[in-house]
Amino acid sequence: ADAAAVLAHWNHQPWPEPSAQWTELVTRCRAEAVATAQARAKELCAADRLRVVEVLDALDRTVPRDRVLVQENGLADMWSYFWPYWTCHTSGGSVVPSEQTTLGFGAAAALGVKLGRPDRPVVALVGDGAFRMVQADLATVAGAGVGLLYVVLDNGGYGWLQHQLDGSGVTGFRFATGTPQGTGPVGDGPVWSERVGDRGGLATALARAWSRCLEGQVAVVHVGVGLDDPPPCLWPAADRKEES
Repeated sequence: ADAAAVLAHWNHQPWPEPSAQWTELVTRCRAEAVATAQARAKELCAADRLRVVEVLDALDRTVPRDRVLVQENGLADMWSYFWPYWTCHTSGGSVVPSEQTTLGFGAAAALGVKLGRPDRPVVALVGDGAFRMVQADLATVAGAGVGLLYVVLDNGGYGWLQHQLDGSGVTGFRFATGTPQGTGPVGDGPVWSERVGDRGGLATALARAWSRCLEGQVAVVHVGVGLDDPPPCLWPAADRKEES
């Protein structure tokens, strides 16, 4: 849950007794949180461009629920930190860097996770900046002979740094990662890759990539998202009024 919302609720409601009341309260709060997130996602997805919440939803629908999501700590992939936008489910797992913010942690660790649990689907959700840290080593990853899926949230910049700059009142775009390389599916090399920039091609691209993973191949899907698409915890307080 969002910590601010939990504390605000506790401050205005006595501790419930007996335990049945507590269970009822948790169930109601959970339903309210899901409804709020769904409404927010619907509002975001009304825009013309692709949103990170849509990527997470498509990924959830494509990869089996016993998957392990290996995460980064960038602005876009931080969406996956927050329930109910991403859910591990009872059989799933998460390997997350927490406050150890070494760029490229998740992109590199994904291979170790897959080698440690070859029976589980493994997905690395990474930003384009983090992905570039290990891009030169993809041949080594492919050489391991395991099916591994990289979903690269490509916003053309280091989102967390840019977000901090924007918050300081300084204008300008200073943290570019560079121009994206290539378009469309590429399947002849050791790593299969595809680039999508709109919601119309997202589900199909993820399905194609996952089929490659089932054949033991490394697959990369570059998804074009916006640099100004932070998770709700980083929204201005006025935009989060419904959570308090």
